[in-house]
Order: sequence, then C-alpha cells, then structure tokens
Amino acid sequence: MQDRYTGDVGDFGKLGMLRKIAYSGLKIGVNWYLTYKPEEHLKDDGKHIKYLNDKAFKGCDDGLRETLGMIIGGGNVM
Repeated sequence: MQDRYTGDVGDFGKLGMLRKIAYSGLKIGVNWYLTYKPEEHLKDDGKHIKYLNDKAFKGCDDGLRETLGMIIGGGNVM
C-alpha cells in the first residue's frame, strides 16, 4: 500500500470485500503495511479514481464510495 494510491479503485474493491466479510458475521484481521521505493514517485499510476463518478458503480457500496471520495478530496460522487 502506498499513500499516493489512497482511495483508488483497488482500495474500493479490497475494502468493499472486507466489509462484506465483516457484515456476514465472520471476524477478520488485516495486516496492512506501507511500502517505500524511491523510484515509485516516477510512475504515473495510482490515479484510478474514475469509479467515483461512474454510473456502473452506483449501488455497489455507495457509502464506501462516498467516503473514499471525501478522503481523496473528490467528494463528487453520483
């Protein structure tokens, strides 16, 4: 996990899956870690946030989508 990827579609998928598991009554545990590679800032990836306003994602955990939108500053969720 890296700070610059916060809230991207990968986070939406992972967090959504964890929420579904937790809502089913199972107990979950997550070990999250922060990685650092000096050359990572040169890559132009991690900007996959179009899902926030994509109608195809409407109804798919809207609360999570809205929260991630606020976290990354978009907040402009349909």
